[in-house]
Amino acid sequence: MRKTFILLAAICCTLFTFADAIKIGDLYYTFDSSTQTAEVATCPSDDKYTGDLVVPATVDYESVTYNVKSIASLAFANCEGLTDVNISNSIDTIHFGAFYQCTGLKSITIPDNVVYIAEGTFLGCSALTSVTLSKNIKFIGLSLFKDCTSLNSISIPGSVEWIGGTAFSGCTALKTVVMQSGVKEILQYAFNNCTALTKVIIPATVETIDIGAFQQCTSLNNIQCSALTPPECETLVFSGVNVAACDLYVPEESVELYKNANTWKEFGNKIQPMQTAIDQVSSQKSAISNQKVIRNGQLFIQRGDELFNLNGARVK
Repeated sequence: MRKTFILLAAICCTLFTFADAIKIGDLYYTFDSSTQTAEVATCPSDDKYTGDLVVPATVDYESVTYNVKSIASLAFANCEGLTDVNISNSIDTIHFGAFYQCTGLKSITIPDNVVYIAEGTFLGCSALTSVTLSKNIKFIGLSLFKDCTSLNSISIPGSVEWIGGTAFSGCTALKTVVMQSGVKEILQYAFNNCTALTKVIIPATVETIDIGAFQQCTSLNNIQCSALTPPECETLVFSGVNVAACDLYVPEESVELYKNANTWKEFGNKIQPMQTAIDQVSSQKSAISNQKVIRNGQLFIQRGDELFNLNGARVK
C-alpha cells in the first residue's frame, strides 16, 4: 500500500511538468543541449495526445538534431484517445506512469534498446491486448501492467531477473504466462486476481515466489515449474487456487521434493513429472496432424492443410 501511495503521489506532483516543453509535430519535447538528447514530454490537459503516434529517433530544434532517448514520467498519462504508439529503437528509458490510464491503447511493442521501464507505466490501460517486451529489460516494475483488463497473454524475456509487486494484478483476461529462463523472483501479488489465468510456465531459474503471487487465480489448472529445487514460497502464494484441480508438472527427479516442500505439497497427487505434460502435448499434436475426414463420401487423412487418400497419395 505504501508503494502504491508513493506512486500515486508522484503522479499528482508531475502533472504540470509540460510548462517548458516544446511541441514539434505531434509530440512535446524537452531538450538537453549538453548531450543533444531529447525526451518526449507530458502534454498539457487541453492538448492531449490522440490517435496513432510515432516516437521518432531524432527531432530537429533550432537547427540542431537531437536524439530522442527517453519518454518522461506521465508523458501520455490519461490520454484516453491514444490508440497506438510506435516507439523508435533510439529510446532506452521509459519513466514511471508514462502511459498511465491510456484506456484506448490497444497494443505496444517495446524495442530492444529499452533497458528500463519504470513503475506503473501501463497501469490501467484497460484496452491493451498485446505487449511485446524488450529483450534487455532487467525487471518488471511495480504495478507495470496492473489492471490491464484486456491483456490475454504475456511472455517475459530471459533478461528479466524479477517480476515486481502487483505487476499484473487485476489482469482479468490474462490466460497464459510464459517466463523465460533468467527470472529469479516473483514478488508479492504479481499475478493476484488474474481470474482467467489457466497456464503458467516457471523456469528453472526461479528461486523465490513472494506472498500472494498467484492469489485468486481461480481458473489456474496447469503449472509447469522446471526448477530442480522447489522455489521458496511465502504465504498465500496460491490462495484461492483450486489445487485439487491444478496439474503441477515438475522435473521427474524432483517430484518427491515438491511433495514435501511447503506450499507445493498442497498440490498432492496433482504433482507429476514434466514428461507427462510433454507426452500429452505430443499426443494432442499427433491427433491434430492425422485427422480422418470425409469428402464427397470418401475417407481421407488430413495433415494440416494437406489431404491424403488411404493409399498415402497426396490429393490436395
